[in-house]
Amino acid sequence: MKRPILLSLALSAVLATLLACGPSAAQVKTATAARYRVQADVVLPIVVGVVEQAYKIQHVDPDRRTILTVERWYEADGMQPDPARRRNRRPSGAIKLSFKIVLVPAAGALQVEVTPVTVQHRGDFSALIPLTLADPDMPTWIRGKTDALNVAIWDQLRDYAVTPG
Repeated sequence: MKRPILLSLALSAVLATLLACGPSAAQVKTATAARYRVQADVVLPIVVGVVEQAYKIQHVDPDRRTILTVERWYEADGMQPDPARRRNRRPSGAIKLSFKIVLVPAAGALQVEVTPVTVQHRGDFSALIPLTLADPDMPTWIRGKTDALNVAIWDQLRDYAVTPG
């Protein structure tokens, strides 16, 4: 009798772990390639709503179809710093992250571009070091956050998509 319960618990744990890993490569590919046949003034509020579920919005520019999120500091491993341990100096490797989301005209439709804006504090440099997704020093967790935001936006806009998905 205990064996089916243990097996069920083990399968539940594996399923929970898999679901917590984030979007699949296929979902990310679909989300980043998607184009939407809809007016920007319809899409922009939807995208703002999705973004503000995970990040604070710093600025929305309807004319430029751009959303900027508030910068947030993270430890090098992607964890948020503990406010109780806050020091005057950032630890080496700390990263300041925000996102720039732009609705770009593309072949008679709109495409949503999500770009992480990142700089890293390195103890031996006085200036913050900019990082891009192509940078080998870019931590993988930033790609994960970018992919998750892309997929969350696509999930809300999929009814307007004109590409497979």
